[in-house]
Amino acid sequence: MEDNQRNDGSARIYRISWIGYIRPVFLLTVVTAICIAVIMARDFGSPSMQLQLASPLFVIAPACVIVLALIGFVLKFYYLSTLRFIINADGVYLFRGIFPWTKGQTGTLWQDIADAQYFPGFIAWLTKTYSVQVRFRFNKSNETFVPYIWNGHQAVMLINQTLQERARSGQDRH
Repeated sequence: MEDNQRNDGSARIYRISWIGYIRPVFLLTVVTAICIAVIMARDFGSPSMQLQLASPLFVIAPACVIVLALIGFVLKFYYLSTLRFIINADGVYLFRGIFPWTKGQTGTLWQDIADAQYFPGFIAWLTKTYSVQVRFRFNKSNETFVPYIWNGHQAVMLINQTLQERARSGQDRH
């Protein structure tokens, strides 16, 4: 888990918690275990199973699946590490992407945000990892949803507090 960082006092940056990395690790483990079981069944199974799995394809195919799963795992892991949920003076933004054609930001300006919410639960409370949703004021097409944000409840409180302060001072709803 990484601590949230302040960026020159004007922006608050939130990152994905370690909980977000569990699913890719679990999927890689399951795929690898199944592929190794197929390879091992070829060598250590019953004689009739060994005859059915005698083709080298039953070693090459699972090995290729393991390599592809490993590549997918590395890409997913790197993608999750690039996610940044940023709250600054202009609004709320999500920066993400691995490849140049996928890198970018999405977000909403303060005057267009209806509210923000997080989704509590026992595991979320225990790990201080929450899914955060920032709702767009006019329709649902521009909502920002980010799962597994470390201290996401604090991000939601900051967003809603900022919205209340802007409403009191008359800065929103131009």
